[in-house]
Amino acid sequence: MKASENVLEGKQTQQPSKRRWGYLIAGTLAMFILGLIYAWSIFAVALDLDRTHSSIIFNTMFVFFCVGSFIASYVSGKFSARVTALVSSLLLAIGFLGMALFTDKGIGIFILFYSICIGTSCGSGYNAILTTVNLWFPERIGFSSGIQLVGFGLSGLILGNVAHQVIERIGIPITFVGIAILGFLILCGFSLFIRIPVIAPETARENAEKNPPTPYLEMLKQPDIILFYIWRTIMLGVCIILVGNTAIDGGALGLSAGAAAILVGVVSVGNTVGRMSGGLLYDRFGFRFLLILATILITVSIFIVTGAFLVHSWVVFSIAATMLGFTYGTLPIATATFSRNRFGPENYSRTMAVTNSNVAIGSMLSMAIVYLGGMLEHQVFSVGGKTTNQIMIYVLTSVFALFGVGAMAAFLKKTKLMVFKQ
Repeated sequence: MKASENVLEGKQTQQPSKRRWGYLIAGTLAMFILGLIYAWSIFAVALDLDRTHSSIIFNTMFVFFCVGSFIASYVSGKFSARVTALVSSLLLAIGFLGMALFTDKGIGIFILFYSICIGTSCGSGYNAILTTVNLWFPERIGFSSGIQLVGFGLSGLILGNVAHQVIERIGIPITFVGIAILGFLILCGFSLFIRIPVIAPETARENAEKNPPTPYLEMLKQPDIILFYIWRTIMLGVCIILVGNTAIDGGALGLSAGAAAILVGVVSVGNTVGRMSGGLLYDRFGFRFLLILATILITVSIFIVTGAFLVHSWVVFSIAATMLGFTYGTLPIATATFSRNRFGPENYSRTMAVTNSNVAIGSMLSMAIVYLGGMLEHQVFSVGGKTTNQIMIYVLTSVFALFGVGAMAAFLKKTKLMVFKQ
């Protein structure tokens, strides 16, 4: 099997198997269940948590999502991705059952069962599912990643709303028990159903020689990995600031509560479309094109959002928020494809764990920007206004986006001069 010499494109040819479509469907369904973590805001309202406690639980979950990804890379390498998916199913069940049994025990219990158990489950399952199913699509990795991540992205919108309706009718505990059982059955079923592609012995030996196991610290020493890590961290932080506060910011510009809720749904749908489109764009035009397009659109969107607050226009804000939501969906595709191609398929799970660990850092960066924006507001504006806080936050976000442009340029320059093994 001859592979491309350029890690950024990673085109490969391999005799396709009809079975892979069944694995893709199974992987998408499993990712659909894992994506329910993004419905946390619905659960937080039902649990009557304030915004501070809700943010602590949600952002701590991102930390353990990254921990779970590293666990997956180790377990999958030591045993198999099927074992990792089984562990993920158990942790998910434990997490939601614990939430069901101790709904009135306070933030510590929620951190233990939601942030730690469910966060670790989702991180490990995400890594195992994506890296295993993508092995069946070496020539269409963008398409495969896009389909699975559409499932992950749609979950919060579809399952979240279903969970909301069920909670209103039968209460939180029974709803969480139902989610625990459903999640366990689907993830456990995936672990029993999925298979790893069979590779000819001579090809396996050749691949192992070209792509020997690479230690985590060795990966982090690579200049291109560092630059990609910085780029994605900045872009994530920039996007999270708006995506996580779309309804609040839209309301500050005059949108009614109902209209703001509709806008949140539109941004979520845009994010889902962006995941699928990002996969197709990668397959058609390659990694460099996807990276440049994502960086430009995110940066332009944030500048337009800043302008929307300066002119106090919810129309301009809505357009920019939708554009940003779409582009935000391409970031997981960039990460999945780069991780697959940088150190070869043999190191896919390990590379994914490293490149995906900046989810937690990006979340922390967004919180730091919001906090700094609040401090600077009082220094810049002598008379506070309804949107002065958002103006400062988005001015700072725009500056960080420009740093992201610089990181992208440095990354592309570095990778252009490097030759990678496949």
